[in-house]
Amino acid sequence: MWLLMKFLFKPEPYPDETLESYLLRLSQDNGFESYSVFSSVLWEMLMERDHEAAGAWPRSLSRVNVYHTRNSSGLRVRALQLIEQMTDLPSMQLLSLSLMGSAARFGQHVAVHRAGVDIPRLFLRTAGVPVCPHCINESAYIRQYWHYHPYVACHRHRCALLFQCPGCEAELNYQLSESIIQCQCGYELTHEQPAEASDELGALADLVAGEPAHSAGSNPLLVTQDQSMRFGALLWFRQRHHQPGMESDQISNNDFSGVVEYFGNWPQSLWQELEETRLTAEYGLTQAYHQTAFSRVFGSLLTACGQLPMRETSKNFILREVQAYLVQLVREHPRSRQPNIGDILLSVAEAAALLSTNYSQVYRLCQEGMLKISKRLGLRQDLHPNLAAFRLRHVVEAKLSYMQSHQDAAMNTYLPKW
Repeated sequence: MWLLMKFLFKPEPYPDETLESYLLRLSQDNGFESYSVFSSVLWEMLMERDHEAAGAWPRSLSRVNVYHTRNSSGLRVRALQLIEQMTDLPSMQLLSLSLMGSAARFGQHVAVHRAGVDIPRLFLRTAGVPVCPHCINESAYIRQYWHYHPYVACHRHRCALLFQCPGCEAELNYQLSESIIQCQCGYELTHEQPAEASDELGALADLVAGEPAHSAGSNPLLVTQDQSMRFGALLWFRQRHHQPGMESDQISNNDFSGVVEYFGNWPQSLWQELEETRLTAEYGLTQAYHQTAFSRVFGSLLTACGQLPMRETSKNFILREVQAYLVQLVREHPRSRQPNIGDILLSVAEAAALLSTNYSQVYRLCQEGMLKISKRLGLRQDLHPNLAAFRLRHVVEAKLSYMQSHQDAAMNTYLPKW
């Protein structure tokens, strides 16, 4: 019986290490002059055992992570499992370092998954990867959170990350240089003394790294221990406050400036912002409120926070506060002969977000007569998810009448009487 070949030296992976970093260290510890040479040998070893898995294994270090694949992701997983056997690692340990595709979504943005956390794929750095000189001096490996755009300072050493080589001023990228402690020009990164980070950047680094904040106070962004929600809140803030005209898929280090202060004043910061938005929109309305779409006044407020990536209000503190604001808005503007803000029209997607449920449950509420359509549809016109058709007050009344429970699960699903 043919036996699987084993590597002579088998380094232990660090829990917060990137998959690329571990493979690079595995290559170096076993004496390969470059990762490209190691990758060719690894491919031959995989080919001997499973030619399909070998066919899904890339030669480039920057493409080894599972999320880069689409149709062959299962084969990439199989290849990693074979590498685990070659290194005598426990089952699933390399997979725990991998970024996988995720079924979760952050609004319109897809996600990746790692170690139980969903991360907006938009947050992944696709070019250079900065480093903390102090960290690699202590342990020479690449931390996963260095790959995330919001992480620009080291949460352990309270210093700014190093983005460019002090020697040649080139952008640092260990996947291209195939070195963790050196730039391509040969400059030793451990010799550098980085600048001290501000308290704001230190707090931002804490929450991206999944660490408890040093002074969280009542800041819900720092208080929450749900790492997926932290990423969701950062994305939501960035979508609402990034500079006008900026490409939505391009992130800069300044996109998260002020985020800690903003959530430090929560929920007053949100309510004040929404009130200013509402009052500003009133001056530009060309139709009565009962003929105006919710998005005309508040934009993507509900659809953006309806799934970050969860819709349970016990975890999604942004959706919970938006719901509270809209309930109060309806209460302050009761029905009258003159249409008011409470009569503004929501779409199926927006109603689902306000009710913390899904589209099918909104359609079911309509069929049962518990949610009234306030827009006349054509004879053959369907109720499209983006068609503004429900008055805000009717959705709020349905929420208060039928969708109340101390458990989020009861709010997500409406069960008919039969």
